Amino acid sequence: MSANIRLWHIVVPVFNEEANLRRTIEVAERCKYADRITFVNDASTDRSGAILDASAAQVGFEVLHLEENRRKEGAIGAVLERAAASASLPPYTILLDADSFFAVPDGCSLEHCISEAIHRMEQHNLAGMAFRIEAAVPLRPSFIPGCVYTDYSGSQIDNRLTSLQDQLWVINGPGGIFRSDDLLWCIRRIMPDFETGDLLITVLLMAKRSRVSYWPHLTVKTIVPSTYREYFAQRRRWERGTFKVLWKEKRFYQRLLLPPRLLGISLLLHLAFPFGLLAMMASLPFAKEPAWFMGGTIVLSSLVWCAITIAKCVASRAFHADHRVLIAIGFAVPNMLLFLVATGPARVAGICDAILHIARRRHTLTQSSLRSAPSATERF
Repeated sequence: MSANIRLWHIVVPVFNEEANLRRTIEVAERCKYADRITFVNDASTDRSGAILDASAAQVGFEVLHLEENRRKEGAIGAVLERAAASASLPPYTILLDADSFFAVPDGCSLEHCISEAIHRMEQHNLAGMAFRIEAAVPLRPSFIPGCVYTDYSGSQIDNRLTSLQDQLWVINGPGGIFRSDDLLWCIRRIMPDFETGDLLITVLLMAKRSRVSYWPHLTVKTIVPSTYREYFAQRRRWERGTFKVLWKEKRFYQRLLLPPRLLGISLLLHLAFPFGLLAMMASLPFAKEPAWFMGGTIVLSSLVWCAITIAKCVASRAFHADHRVLIAIGFAVPNMLLFLVATGPARVAGICDAILHIARRRHTLTQSSLRSAPSATERF
């Protein structure tokens, strides 16, 4: 590696993030990692580009402006391809969302934290690692941010378990580190979609037998929705993207089940909601009192999931110091209520969106195939 090429850099794709950019830039400057960042303005239509230009020279980061929107993966690819073309691509690339920032421990530099993470990757030949993701909330969060904090806290144990077999559900968009050549290999093979990128990159790495893992010793804070409308839209988009990837990469996911892997168990837990809902609806005609049956099933399922969430938050506390674990536990019951009125309906809407997308795509491919097929007279 050339002496003037750094070991790692940070890529932050930006599209219409004027509400969050100033905070992201301020933290990067305060924690002294701004000079490692390339912000990619992905043809934003708000003031994001102006905010970046106004701060770039003073704070010390680089800005790449794209004339056309390439979506998240295309924006990341623009930076990587440019660096690869000039033989200046660092060995490791960190991806951050524009509404996310590092929470560097007191008395520690980010340089040191990243060096430890890279050492782990080199020791175990890892292609990517997910950082610990936390919701950026105050000590007394409001209803929805507090519930999201609980979700993120519980997910730490999921990452811990699946990474025991060098797999992850997803290297989250808010923060993860990759070997740059592996990341570029993935970017070149996917159609930029925004909804599927993080999950699809993770799946492509695992599908080619690359190892991924979880690094809980470095935390990334991410700004989370605070209104019902924002939360519903986010969860709907997540579920839509998830099911699109599940369908596209179904062979990979099928291999997780025989023999069963920890990630395969995580897959079954994720699918328990839609299949459980279908089973309940199919059972209604045979129930003596359908309303009571449906209500009881929903309440019982919610209570079981609430208990699992609390157990996961407690386990997360045992694995990794989190002095606000009581917030996570305290919002477990409100999170159950949020699931009933927002998360569950959003997931249903996202699954329906994905089914329609897949059906339309199959129809389009079928029509295209028919149009390109030779006629009977042309074949003879």
